[in-house]
Amino acid sequence: MENITRRNFVAGTGAAAAALSVPIALADEPAQKPVTGMAACDNGKKYSFYEPIPGHVAFEAGPIPEDLVAEIIDTDIVVVGSGMAGAATALACADAGLKTVIFEKNESFTFRGSEIGCLNGEFVVSQGGVFDEELYYNEAMNLGQYRVNPNVWRAWIANCGKAVDWLLGTLGDAVTPYLNIGENGECIVETGGLYSFRDQVRFKEGIFGCGSAIIEAAIEKGADYRTLTPGVQLITDESGAVIGIYAKDLATEKYIRANVSKGVVLCTGSYENNFELMREYIAPQDLVTACWRLNTQENTGDGLLMAQAIGAGVDDYPHVLMRDDAGSVKAHDVNRALFLPWPRVNESGLRFINESIATCYMANAVSAQAGAHDWALYCAPDGLDALVDQVPYTTCTLSIGGYKPEQVVELLERDAEVYDTIDEMAEDLGIDAANLKATIARLQELYEAGEDLDWHSDPGYLMDWSHGPYYAVEEAGAPMVIVSGLTINEKSEVLTPEGAVIPGLFAVGNASGSMFAGTYPHVLNGISHGRCVTFGYMLAQRLSGKA
Repeated sequence: MENITRRNFVAGTGAAAAALSVPIALADEPAQKPVTGMAACDNGKKYSFYEPIPGHVAFEAGPIPEDLVAEIIDTDIVVVGSGMAGAATALACADAGLKTVIFEKNESFTFRGSEIGCLNGEFVVSQGGVFDEELYYNEAMNLGQYRVNPNVWRAWIANCGKAVDWLLGTLGDAVTPYLNIGENGECIVETGGLYSFRDQVRFKEGIFGCGSAIIEAAIEKGADYRTLTPGVQLITDESGAVIGIYAKDLATEKYIRANVSKGVVLCTGSYENNFELMREYIAPQDLVTACWRLNTQENTGDGLLMAQAIGAGVDDYPHVLMRDDAGSVKAHDVNRALFLPWPRVNESGLRFINESIATCYMANAVSAQAGAHDWALYCAPDGLDALVDQVPYTTCTLSIGGYKPEQVVELLERDAEVYDTIDEMAEDLGIDAANLKATIARLQELYEAGEDLDWHSDPGYLMDWSHGPYYAVEEAGAPMVIVSGLTINEKSEVLTPEGAVIPGLFAVGNASGSMFAGTYPHVLNGISHGRCVTFGYMLAQRLSGKA
């Protein structure tokens, strides 16, 4: 068994850990330069974590030599990046008749996740989706602690249906969408005082299939798509308006100057592969992680840096790192079976949370425990097959809800340590034995009562604890992307720190901010991709004069 301690968590184990990240200990390493931002916050705790694989920063601060500019392009729009935000924005611009160029840093486009959030529109209604938009708005404001831009949220709610209907109509038979509502048609679920909105538009082809179709459609409509060509520096006129951008052809090491008549749209994602920026902007405890769930190594904050160089503002500190629990310390990977509400205990052997709450809040609760970790426990006197058949896992709104029972069993077995007795478990895990025994005795009482009277977690996950085998999976954070960024308004215009518009500069997706504070609210399902599609579409409509 491997517990998260400063010694072995920092050292790491296995090829998986080496492939995912470089282990470091933040508190023990001397600073190479003055520490600023969130990294300067010292509450006496020592945080140990894995640094994501570093990428290559494309932003260039110095003057671009004119003799190295090999090409000059005149276009309406430049979209920088081709993830969901860039792909959707480019397609919307090209579809609206705008001459569009896409600069992509990587060899190809990248997509993550599984869905596009959408509350209204013809498709959602046709699938049986009925959502209380005012409830959704109020939840968004509460979850953002009212430190977000309400006009941005209002714009998303009002336009998401129109945008998704446009996207699906444009893609046609290339995708097969469906709305991920519950088995009995439920669209909104209340658990532990939180509302979860099942507004996820998913695709039988998966999100990668959808993304591929978007890129192909954009190219078919005339978008000039250039890979291995990152944007490196914005071009402004004397008034400070953005009139173009320099990009760099990585194959030739030459520059391209793109002059724009409408603007530059930064869709560069955030800065998960730039640890210097993360130390500046992210709360230290949020960086404690068992694994990093990144599908690109080049999200280095290029859009953020380019925009800040011409006076753009960013969201207030700390920035929001989209975080789940379910990070397996043993596997250094996410274990989706841990998205299910198995009882959790900390080093003191105590439960500490309603395990049925959203994964982002579970991640926060886990990081608040000693060592920023916990253990998921389950008991299977009749075997794991019987346990999985017993629990209502198919009602989970996350992807594990669609897994076959044998797949869930495999995940429950993969990372677990198995014990015949509670004493053996406590000794091996280093958990307070007396408290652990009392916790499990109480879990047995709750099972017999048929209700979680203590934490009000889903009663379907109550189980017989009268005898083993007992299972324990050590868990820590499993972060994905940063969802804070450049300050924008509801028109996706980038703003200065004082709130003035920077003409000709726009941001969509994770390069943009103004929507999240404190945490990424997973109960507002699909909002990350939902905002990409919606604001990309709205921007294209405005710039083309169609709205």
